[in-house]
Amino acid sequence: MDFEEYERAGRAEYADFAATVAAILTAAINAEEGYRLQQVKGRAKQPDSLNKKLLLRDIDTSTTLEDNIKDLAGCRVIFYTNSDVTRFINSEIIDQNFEVSEVKLHHPRQETEDATELYISNHYIVKLRPDRAALPEYARFIGMRCEIQIQTILNHAWAEMAHDTIYKTPELGDFGGKAFEGIKSRLQKVARKYLLPAGYEFQKIASDFQRLVEGKALFDGDALEAIVEAADNNVRADALETFAENVLPLYDDPHAIYHDVVDRLLVAANRARVTPPVTIETPYGALPAKTYGDILNAVADILMRYRYLDFDITFDALCKLFSWSENEDDRKRLTKLGKALAKHELQIWREQGPIAQALVVERIEKFSADERRELEKLLTEMLREVLETEVSGSTSSSNAVTLHRGVVVASDALRTVRTRAIDLLKNQFALAESDKSYRAILQALQAATQPPFSAEYSKELALQVMENTHTIMEFQTQIVPRLSYKLLQSTEHWVNLCYWRHMTLPESMCSDPKLAAARDQIEAAALAFRDRANSNPDFVIYKILVGYNSVFPPAWQDKEFRYNQMKIYRNEQVDLLLASVNEDSADAWFERISHYAQTESDDAATFPTFGNFFERLAEAQPAIVFSYVDRMEAPLANFLPGMLLGLMRSGMRDQARQLIDAWLDSGQHVGRIAWYLSFANPFDEAMLRHALDSAIKQDDRFALRNVLVAAVSQFEKHPGILIDEVFIPALRHLKAAGDDSWVRMPWFSWLDSPIIRALDEEAASVVLDALVSYPQLEDSAEHIVAAIAERWPASVVTFIGNRLAFAQTENAPTRYNAVPFAVHELQAPLAAIPDLLLEGARKWYDAYPDSFIYDGGKLLASVFPDLSNGLEERLSAIAVDGDQDDYVFVFSVLSAFEGKPCVYGLVRAVVAELDSENVLLAEARSVLREMGVVCGQFGLVALYTKRKKLIEAWLDDPNENVRCFAADYIRELESRIAEENRSAEASLALRKLEYGEELDGKEQG
Repeated sequence: MDFEEYERAGRAEYADFAATVAAILTAAINAEEGYRLQQVKGRAKQPDSLNKKLLLRDIDTSTTLEDNIKDLAGCRVIFYTNSDVTRFINSEIIDQNFEVSEVKLHHPRQETEDATELYISNHYIVKLRPDRAALPEYARFIGMRCEIQIQTILNHAWAEMAHDTIYKTPELGDFGGKAFEGIKSRLQKVARKYLLPAGYEFQKIASDFQRLVEGKALFDGDALEAIVEAADNNVRADALETFAENVLPLYDDPHAIYHDVVDRLLVAANRARVTPPVTIETPYGALPAKTYGDILNAVADILMRYRYLDFDITFDALCKLFSWSENEDDRKRLTKLGKALAKHELQIWREQGPIAQALVVERIEKFSADERRELEKLLTEMLREVLETEVSGSTSSSNAVTLHRGVVVASDALRTVRTRAIDLLKNQFALAESDKSYRAILQALQAATQPPFSAEYSKELALQVMENTHTIMEFQTQIVPRLSYKLLQSTEHWVNLCYWRHMTLPESMCSDPKLAAARDQIEAAALAFRDRANSNPDFVIYKILVGYNSVFPPAWQDKEFRYNQMKIYRNEQVDLLLASVNEDSADAWFERISHYAQTESDDAATFPTFGNFFERLAEAQPAIVFSYVDRMEAPLANFLPGMLLGLMRSGMRDQARQLIDAWLDSGQHVGRIAWYLSFANPFDEAMLRHALDSAIKQDDRFALRNVLVAAVSQFEKHPGILIDEVFIPALRHLKAAGDDSWVRMPWFSWLDSPIIRALDEEAASVVLDALVSYPQLEDSAEHIVAAIAERWPASVVTFIGNRLAFAQTENAPTRYNAVPFAVHELQAPLAAIPDLLLEGARKWYDAYPDSFIYDGGKLLASVFPDLSNGLEERLSAIAVDGDQDDYVFVFSVLSAFEGKPCVYGLVRAVVAELDSENVLLAEARSVLREMGVVCGQFGLVALYTKRKKLIEAWLDDPNENVRCFAADYIRELESRIAEENRSAEASLALRKLEYGEELDGKEQG
């Protein structure tokens, strides 16, 4: 068909086709509820517009216009809001009713200045589907194409105006050029300043109205009772989320209904406690059931958001929920709510001062002793928050959260609140019954002694803090007899810090007589505490031998008395203590050290001096230590390794050896003896083998692990037979017992371990086999495997394959990862064997193709970043000489590289080998579509733009398949750029509107 034929008859045919497409679309849209459709408008291209286009493309003599021009028929679908456009695009209406040959989303970028490019529209080139075209009434439209445009009514209005002006530019010559540029500029201004913001405003209006309608429906359906009466906690959790987001924020007077809301939420929470869990079944598998903890979190979130609506209601609900809590996670969540309620919130402080803190104190004062015991942890943390000296808050905008910090303002009201809070904590201490409770209360009291850190503060506030410090020090002096030595030690450390903090006042406060008097009171109170605490000689000895934060006498005279000086002083005192141990004092010392040994601590810095004391005592006074060994109990027995170190260097070494052998024969203290052997010098290899035999006989895993550690620790100096006769047998028994605790132990590292580097191939395989079931091949596990890989790389490749196979079994633990997320120590040894690793990777792929990209492929990408160390050349060789299966493998490897630029050359080479109909072209596109982490509002736009630039170089490739592939992919990227740009702009604009900010037409990136 040429132009004359189109003008004579073709235009009428295309007009009928456009009307038919419009009718199909209208019916399909109306069949689905919820669309705000303005109209569907069809047209055939005007002859003058067509002629202009033909002349511009230099095809005005074409006799195949139906092939050259895609939009001879056009159809515009016009909606009222952006949301309707997005919903329509995401629906399958067009795909269900037409055969789509091309899709293009047009959205202007920020840098776009040409007014003709400022329109926003979504374009589809379609034909009738074969089944529809086969019907008689549609037969005449077979092969005809129609362009469908989807727009909002605002964009439609702009497009119509633009079409009638700048798209129909007359031949102006030297006349009116500036005026026409002004018209284009004004159209540009309309698009940017008015059109885009108005579209987002309409979208927000429609969204808010829909939310209101849905919220009202929930309200009418009694959303609260739906939460209470839910069939299970899965339903209850969903109902709570819906209520919190779509109902509660829409109440006109939330204060009026807060009591009823909280009351029903408590009923729902109470029911949730006894509601049995129900697994959530989905088409993709089962999900964990919602529990009482999930319901509690949801209720606590609501209380947190509305906590100040009615303080008493929130406080009562919090206490009731806390009294119901049965585990530490629930208590932590509720304690967080309690602290928020008692917090010095900036906005509240600005309006009413310490009103929230006064209310907290007032409510706690009304509790009985039993209620305070029940709520002890919650109340202690809330009172600690009351005693803080800083206020904080935050303000949010569409693009930032601003944190504000300040200092409380000293006043009589604040003084009263702080004094009452301190009195309450003193009373709480009297009710407490454990060291853990004592410590928490003392730490809460210490908050009252801390001046603000974040800003300068007034003399009045400084005076209040100093007065409180004096009061608390006096209280701590009173309770010295009730404190364990460990707690007394940490309390003295804190008193000493306070003492020096207040001895030197800031220059601006030095001349204030009230502050000077308060300083003198603190000094006197601190020294009084020191004297009372140290009046107990047993405590003085304790803090020499145990702990790391001891305060020694010089620390009260010298502020700079620190670690090195403390170490010297402590060693001198230990010498004196050792000299005081003799036959006459031995029993008293036994009672003393037995008491000290009961100190509970998971900090390795607590006992080094204590252990060294035993070692030196055993060497100097072996007979006394032998008498201790005969009667020691569990806590003291933990220090047996130190005793053995000393005894084996003493004059009673033979007796010690006989005692150790007897213990090993009877299965006593095997783990402790093995730990001693980790440090023993001279080292006794036979004794360690004896310990191994005893541990195996007793099935003592703790002892087996320590035997293994001893072999590792002593190997460098005493290699001997430790690998074959100790290390490997111990490891085998631990593996058989399912115990992998040896992999990661505190204060122990496998990095550069000599014993691992010395393993022969068979022993290395035993170690690797023991690691197959270890959940994560990271940190210590990776250190072990990396050391083996340097000598036995083939074994490590086999090991990785075994882990991949194990991951497919039911025996794999829940969070099992066959390969590291990213290699570190393993990178160098594996990168040195590209052929071996690639051969293994092919086996892994053949066995588990579906998961390869996430494990084997990911490993290759981590070991060979940017296809380095010859991996690109090896993959290229596979592709060039390979078949379809080889291509798929290469693409699977490349997919793990997350679309990095390094994959483009290899993908291009493979595409050149494929014919235009090969299904693997889709795999090639998938490789290029992969991506890693993308940051920023317009991060995807930037990523796709960069990829488009990379692929544009393919358009000059001599291979036609490559050029066609590139052209198709570029069109896809252009659509994605437009789509992501529009999505990001909409998100930014709607977020601004959510925060009540005005749109300025600059929401683009």
